[in-house]
Amino acid sequence: VQHNGTSTEEELERYNTINLIRRRQNISDLAYANGCVKSWQYFVTLTFDDKFVENSYSHEKVTKYLSNWLHYQKKKNPNMRYLLVPELHKSGRIHFHGVFSDVPNWKLTPGINSKTGRVVRQNGKIIYNLANYKLGFTTVSEVENIEAVSHYISKYITKELLNLKNKRNVWHSKNLIKPK
Repeated sequence: VQHNGTSTEEELERYNTINLIRRRQNISDLAYANGCVKSWQYFVTLTFDDKFVENSYSHEKVTKYLSNWLHYQKKKNPNMRYLLVPELHKSGRIHFHGVFSDVPNWKLTPGINSKTGRVVRQNGKIIYNLANYKLGFTTVSEVENIEAVSHYISKYITKELLNLKNKRNVWHSKNLIKPK
């Protein structure tokens, strides 16, 4: 609703909240529907290290690196399925969370705690690193609960992320189905 061509702060806040809820639901539905058709194998976090990426605070820079890496992975894993969303860290750095499957040419190595030298585990399950990723750090865990991981991914869509006008906030492979 506009008054004299302008929206009130309250109306904008309501619009942004509705948009956020709708966007989260769409991502959750996309992840869940595709996980039901064929299970997601891995939940992945991809970070960017400034030693390898020009500016990990720049949406434009990291998404260019991400897109190139995804394109290369698709060549190596032609049936690869994925869904990724960015997260803005408190520091301002951008990293990505997502689900993948059909990646037979990935090389996973157990994550090692640098202080203890022990394999990293979460809830008794090994956390892996992706040797095929050279842009920063990764964590990879096997997906056990499609519903939980679908909801978890959607929570990374925040108002701050939606406020990055005209900036992409979801990456997914073309071979995903659209939920009904």
